[in-house]
Amino acid sequence: MPELRYWAFLSYSRDDEPLARWLHRRLERFRVPRRLRENAVPSGGRAPERLRPIFRDQEELAASPDLGHQLEQAIQSSRHLVVLRTEPASRSRWVAREIDVFLSSRGPDSIIPIVPDPKCLPSSKSLHPAWATAFSESLILNDRNSIHTHVLARILGVPPQVMDGEILTQKIRKRQAVFAASILLTVSMLGLSWYADQQRRVAKHEESVAIDLRKEGEGFLQYLSSDLATALRDHGFTAASQMVQKHVADYYLRGDSPIPEFEQQTASDLVREPTR
Repeated sequence: MPELRYWAFLSYSRDDEPLARWLHRRLERFRVPRRLRENAVPSGGRAPERLRPIFRDQEELAASPDLGHQLEQAIQSSRHLVVLRTEPASRSRWVAREIDVFLSSRGPDSIIPIVPDPKCLPSSKSLHPAWATAFSESLILNDRNSIHTHVLARILGVPPQVMDGEILTQKIRKRQAVFAASILLTVSMLGLSWYADQQRRVAKHEESVAIDLRKEGEGFLQYLSSDLATALRDHGFTAASQMVQKHVADYYLRGDSPIPEFEQQTASDLVREPTR
């Protein structure tokens, strides 16, 4: 017997490809609960974290009486055969051939037949002999979630009720994780908002301090341009007085600070050469 590489082989009609594609994606993405990984599965060994790979051929089969060699190998290397039992599939010689090939190396108990729509249940007259050999009864499942649950339960060898409980537990944990993440995000946003507000307050305080320092500096400049300059002139230091007034006026005329009202009239006069 070839090595069992695939956990399942999906057998379906091309008319049912959307459902097969959905089921393939759901089966491979499902994370097997740790508790179920500890138990042996019916096909032997233990279940991995994810049931990968699941085989689904994605190309039309060539017009040949036999399946391709690679496809036959994939079927014989699969632990289970999942058959989407619909009216189009019952008329498909390829689906019937896939069942024959699978039964050549595996027993019918490894086949998982699914009827996705009871309205499309194939009549007994349209069944290929392989169908009767493979299974006499198929589970009728009316929704996709039930199909997903049933296939997982068969592969892992647990009752569907147990599988339902495990899937529900996973959903609850995911919702709890999303809720916790949303709370963490909210707290983070509040923290960032508080930090930004604190930074604005600090910036406003620093701006206020800078304004106060500037006012103090301008007060000192006012002292230099008036009281100190007058004192220097009264004591005979006329040149020094003019130099002080000129430097004060230069400061304002550079645009570093608006010229105070008391200087606006005389600033230009101060920078002119003193009258000799």
